[in-house]
Amino acid sequence: MHTHTFEPLFSSRFRLRTTGGGVWPVGNIRLGELVFHGTVVGNSHRDVLEGNELAVLFDDRDDDVRDIVEDSTAADIQIGGAAVGTRCLRLRKAMERYPTSRAPFGHAMHDWDFRIVENPGAPGEYRYLQFAWKALSPATSGISVRLGPAKSAPVFSASIGDSHWPPQTSMVEKRFEGPVPADWKVVRIDLWKFTTGAVKVVDQLALRSNGDGALFDGFVLARTEAALPNLPWPRST
Repeated sequence: MHTHTFEPLFSSRFRLRTTGGGVWPVGNIRLGELVFHGTVVGNSHRDVLEGNELAVLFDDRDDDVRDIVEDSTAADIQIGGAAVGTRCLRLRKAMERYPTSRAPFGHAMHDWDFRIVENPGAPGEYRYLQFAWKALSPATSGISVRLGPAKSAPVFSASIGDSHWPPQTSMVEKRFEGPVPADWKVVRIDLWKFTTGAVKVVDQLALRSNGDGALFDGFVLARTEAALPNLPWPRST
């Protein structure tokens, strides 16, 4: 038995890695048990750890949405033309896009483990969602965003135009009237009120577009509506 102390060490995930070669572990090593002793501090998102009223899910940090854009030739980060900052998330064509699945987490976003509650107060608890979306071209006929737990139902979706998720994949869908926006349109939703408290966990973000691609930006969760960013946001060129 070996015991090793690391101090300080903070991590949301641990990975065992080989030192090289095609066989791991190297040689005739057998691991009977591997145990981490420590304290579970909860949600590892940076804004939760800092106790912020606002959790920025995606703004200008490419790493925030790497789970969606990696392993995809049709989803990427667009530089310029963003709703806020310099970058936005792009679906280059009509498609559905989920985070890359990793066992045992499923199609989850890394560092996401948010709780949707009526009266947020504890770390990681939020109620309000805000984001911005727009059509990539005049051919885009629908856009949709879906949030919720990665491995179970129910989930929530927001849709405009002719885009929507299959009924069995969403608990409740908020549909917006009017044409698909050709310029950035900000969406604000009281997740607790609209889902009547049914959506309790958010650790997945899924995107959908119909006809052609779409752009997404400025995803944030807030404890109160007053904490949501004021409009208009600075536009990039």
